[in-house]
Amino acid sequence: MTKICQLAIALLFAIMQAVILIESAVVFFFILCRKSLRTVPNFYIASLSVSDFLVGAFFATSAIIAALEVDVSGGWCRFIITMELWSYTAGSVSLLALAIDRYRATCRALRYRPTPFSTVCIIALVWFGACLYCLRNVIRFEIDDENNETSHISPVWCNTFLGKQTLDLHFRVLDFFVVFLTPGILMSVLYFKVYFQLKTAFVIAPTSSFMRKRKTVKMLILQVCVFFVSWLPVYLHDIVREIQILTSTSTDEIKTSVGVEYMEVTFVLAHSIINPIIYAYYNTNFSRELTLVRRSLKRYFFRKNDIHPISMDPSTKTTKETVC
Repeated sequence: MTKICQLAIALLFAIMQAVILIESAVVFFFILCRKSLRTVPNFYIASLSVSDFLVGAFFATSAIIAALEVDVSGGWCRFIITMELWSYTAGSVSLLALAIDRYRATCRALRYRPTPFSTVCIIALVWFGACLYCLRNVIRFEIDDENNETSHISPVWCNTFLGKQTLDLHFRVLDFFVVFLTPGILMSVLYFKVYFQLKTAFVIAPTSSFMRKRKTVKMLILQVCVFFVSWLPVYLHDIVREIQILTSTSTDEIKTSVGVEYMEVTFVLAHSIINPIIYAYYNTNFSRELTLVRRSLKRYFFRKNDIHPISMDPSTKTTKETVC
């Protein structure tokens, strides 16, 4: 790959990283600071936005390092890969926790009474459990003696889905089932149950409350679909590559397109970009709060720069000549 292509790919990842960080921070602080947005479902959305922020901070950074082929320390590589795993594991489980919450709120409404405190405790357990799962990286990082002799290693170690990582098929399969497949199947089942429950209830007694709930569930189903589309090609290609490494007799037989690998990373980053957009589009309260903040900033900007809109009163009309 030419140097120009490397710089172009690194620039693309840097732009996507900036977008992810800004969007995720906006969603998190809006939910944190605006009272109307501090609801139980939105707490899970805030957890998801933190996960997306960490994906942008660490996953995109490691992708940029790999694209530029910059050698970094082995300790930094261990840390950044662990943070990658922690971020998207916590994001996946946060989506599952949100699905369980919506299922219980809809199908078990009489017995389910969540509180903000209990929701925060569940989210804390989600992140703590994801942190414990990341401890398996201690087993995975068995670097050869020749790499231990130096303080710097190849940048392909610094990204979970880039480079030919040797003989860790069992970890790839474990991640596929624990982080992707099991949460994805459970979310799909729960949301379809919720959707049909709301559909039946709306036919019997159509109310605005049911309309809002159906819109929320549609938003969450769309997020699950984006989750599948973004991560399924990544995991499948990754497992296939590891099988090739195990079964091949020569390293020359293992040929993975660099473009495919970078496309995988693009899918992962695109997932973190699309999540806040879906949330802002489907959540009426968030859209309203965003409009209010935008108008406040606009008024502040006009007042700071002494910009006053021209009055539309006919008695104050001025011609172009008098203004000049």
